[in-house]
Amino acid sequence: SIYRYIKSVYGRRIEYHRSKRKKRRWSRRRRSKEKLTDRKFIDERPEIVAKRGRIGDAEADFLVSGKTGKGIILVVADRKSRAPFLEKITDITINNVHLAFLKIQKRFPELKTITTDNDLLLQRHKELEKLLNITIYFCHPYSSWEKETVENINGCIRKDIPKGSP
Repeated sequence: SIYRYIKSVYGRRIEYHRSKRKKRRWSRRRRSKEKLTDRKFIDERPEIVAKRGRIGDAEADFLVSGKTGKGIILVVADRKSRAPFLEKITDITINNVHLAFLKIQKRFPELKTITTDNDLLLQRHKELEKLLNITIYFCHPYSSWEKETVENINGCIRKDIPKGSP
């Protein structure tokens, strides 16, 4: 039987090999994510914003270039007129995102509110609100369909600018 073999002279080799083998230690490294704090969720928007009642209430999103391309495109779309405003960001930093929002506000001075997703590039959203003098609302996590206007425009842009474009 197996036990007789293990206790025999030949079976002792198994114990030798088992003790020489290193045990694997599986450890998960958890990356600490920066959290977005003091967010105003989409539920807190005024009724006029939710019903597309005025020009100046916009939705914002980032189009990522892909594996080979570097940079992102900031897409801001007005909810009522559905007019898109695009700004390319080659060096992806929070300060450059703020500058891109400022450039878009110069072209779209009626900007009053922005609805966006929970992107880490907006972790200093309170600073951006003061800079642009607007209110920023956030979608619920993993619910990008709550900003359907800009997602639809992103789909149209993807037809002309495929993933991985420089």
